[in-house]
Amino acid sequence: MESVTNITREDIVEFHSRYVRPGNAVIGIAGDITKDEALEKLDALLAGWETGGAEPDFPEMSYELSPSVNYIYKEMNQAYIYAGHMSMSSANDDYAYATIMNYILGGGSFTSWITQRIRSDEGLAYSARSSFRDSPFGYGLFTGSCQTKSDAAMRALSLLIEQIEKMAAEGPGEEEVAEAKESLINRQVFDYESAGGVVRRLVNYDISGLPLDTLERRFHLYQEATPEDIRRVAGEYLHPDGLTILVIGDQDLFGRPLSDFGQVNEIDIEEVEVEEEVRRE
Repeated sequence: MESVTNITREDIVEFHSRYVRPGNAVIGIAGDITKDEALEKLDALLAGWETGGAEPDFPEMSYELSPSVNYIYKEMNQAYIYAGHMSMSSANDDYAYATIMNYILGGGSFTSWITQRIRSDEGLAYSARSSFRDSPFGYGLFTGSCQTKSDAAMRALSLLIEQIEKMAAEGPGEEEVAEAKESLINRQVFDYESAGGVVRRLVNYDISGLPLDTLERRFHLYQEATPEDIRRVAGEYLHPDGLTILVIGDQDLFGRPLSDFGQVNEIDIEEVEVEEEVRRE
């Protein structure tokens, strides 16, 4: 927080001067224009762009699990629940299998485990889902989350962890994998809806240091994935014992203490907001 609040205009100017340079740029063009026409226009537009500058240096990120239970007080009759940990790098081919696994766990339709168990079966949550995101510059995040009424918060949290544990220990069935594969493969038609969309994706791959055929490679991995692949990935990349848990709400209304899930670290956001206001003044 201190590093963000202490940023000055001079810092921004220096950053721009160092990194926003032709050597760091990737330009994608789509439309009714030839390559030669595009290059001619670009040469004219960018002729005055100074060369030089530095290549961004991303620090190494180590994979760490930080199991903890965290609480933020908020005066309301609802509770917001999050539980997760670091996931994987974009360069990991297992990401395609993890996408299938997460679709079944809580990222797909209303039949996904978390949604079915918490929302449909028990009627506890307005929303309940999971997300498994990669990152090209280190590790992404796996999260399970739900929003529910305060007196159902601890029951919902128990069910959320229960489904993550079940996926890690048992994995999905063959029919569930087949349905998830079919849905994800059919969705890929939207990745090719427009030339602009395709170019945008290729530019992102290039900036991220990923092969330009990443989309096609993942498509084939979806096709070839077996239930054994999905169970292996679930057991390898889900860590129910390493979850960082955050609950936002009024714990006096929970009906069961949050400390049942471990020692609670209470985060006082009002104190943080006051400190930030003092810095501004």
